[in-house]
Amino acid sequence: MIKIEIRTLTNLNKLSFTKNTSDDINIFWLEVSGSGIEARVMTPLMHRHSFFELHIILEGGVKCCLENKELALSSGDFILLSPNTMHRIEPSEKGFLRLSITFLAIAGSNIDKMLSSKSYISGRASENINNAIEFIAKNGSSGGYYAETLCRGRIFEIIHSIAQGSYSSAPLYQNQRPVNDYLEKAKKYILDNSHLFLNCEEVASYCHISAKQLKRIFEKFENMSLHTYIHNVKLKDAQNLIENTDMSFSKISSVLGFNTDNYFNSFFKKGSGMSPGQYRRRFGK
Repeated sequence: MIKIEIRTLTNLNKLSFTKNTSDDINIFWLEVSGSGIEARVMTPLMHRHSFFELHIILEGGVKCCLENKELALSSGDFILLSPNTMHRIEPSEKGFLRLSITFLAIAGSNIDKMLSSKSYISGRASENINNAIEFIAKNGSSGGYYAETLCRGRIFEIIHSIAQGSYSSAPLYQNQRPVNDYLEKAKKYILDNSHLFLNCEEVASYCHISAKQLKRIFEKFENMSLHTYIHNVKLKDAQNLIENTDMSFSKISSVLGFNTDNYFNSFFKKGSGMSPGQYRRRFGK
């Protein structure tokens, strides 16, 4: 299939694609894993992820267990799993080696439109896909931004080729539900730290993802910006304290991390359309 050194491929695991510039996809990471090479994300249990997973089998074989069927994949085969697709990958007795790429499709992009209705796509890697993998192995193993830039274009070629090709696929399962690991982690961090004035970069750093990627995730799944979500959480906490406690406005301002009472009053009035006093008189218990 692909005539490249496995050692060269395993060096690709250092690529993490933290500075994406594509208007179609955000690439999270690329790695080689298999028998004797630990995967970044692998579990023997049925599970789902918030991103697309593309697995290309380089050696040996695996069994991919999906929600309602099982697929046997051998060297040269691939499977592209959509976000939230329940699955489990089991190695064959002879082991396996795979190249994995994880990414998100930007909402409204051509890739998103081509993949959004499918639970998975599987098939035999074409010559173009094999050539792209060989190019990535040759030029990407050095790591760094230049290597990421070279690889990004070829990864997009692979994904686009699969998305528009005539391969086996299945529609989304009816019980697939929207889950996003990065989204949930970010939301919990914001809720747990509403007393701080968080910025987008701090939240993204906690989630081990770029601010640009996290902002796009919020826009896609929450239909609002990350900044607006942070703002809304603080406003909701302020409203809750005013409604359900007899705490002074000055104390609430301090608890929520405002430097001055005037800043708190301005923030609250802009968000609620009324001053803290007016809000308490109307909604307070």
